[in-house]
Amino acid sequence: MLKYKTFLAGSMAGSIRDFLDALPARRTSTRYALIAALDSNLAPATLLESSTELRRLGRKVKPLGQGLLLATDLLAEVHEQVLFGFDEVWFFPSRDISDKPASPTIVGPGRIEQETLKKLERWMTKNGCTLGLGDGDGLNFIIRAQGAVEDLLSFTITHAAENAPLAPPQLGVG
Repeated sequence: MLKYKTFLAGSMAGSIRDFLDALPARRTSTRYALIAALDSNLAPATLLESSTELRRLGRKVKPLGQGLLLATDLLAEVHEQVLFGFDEVWFFPSRDISDKPASPTIVGPGRIEQETLKKLERWMTKNGCTLGLGDGDGLNFIIRAQGAVEDLLSFTITHAAENAPLAPPQLGVG
């Protein structure tokens, strides 16, 4: 688990689709979503014309820099047609945000590094970002967390890693 100012970063099992399936509707802190990557494409705004699924959303999705801004409720409705892995989505309480810097990305399969967290913190703070998710091989996340929430999340992630079942030994041939 990484920490920088008021943000924690880590990785866990799952995907953005899994998260959206479990997200309660109308959560204020995650009211809007900025899609910053779709299937490793770091310029999803360029897909508005070519993607039938995105075209169907019409004016409900707004290009923002290279990304796509939409209500999280709408993303939750269409995520099975849009998100297939190696995606990056950021969540905000307001749609009044600036576009995400082109780099760095939190899309897997690599894990988030301290330098990535430091580079993104200013943009996240300025825009009131509450959560960023990047999937690929597991689910990378950056979340605003302080106090007891920070303590519990750190404990949960650390405890899960320490108690993960061991993989069976690999036997060599020969």
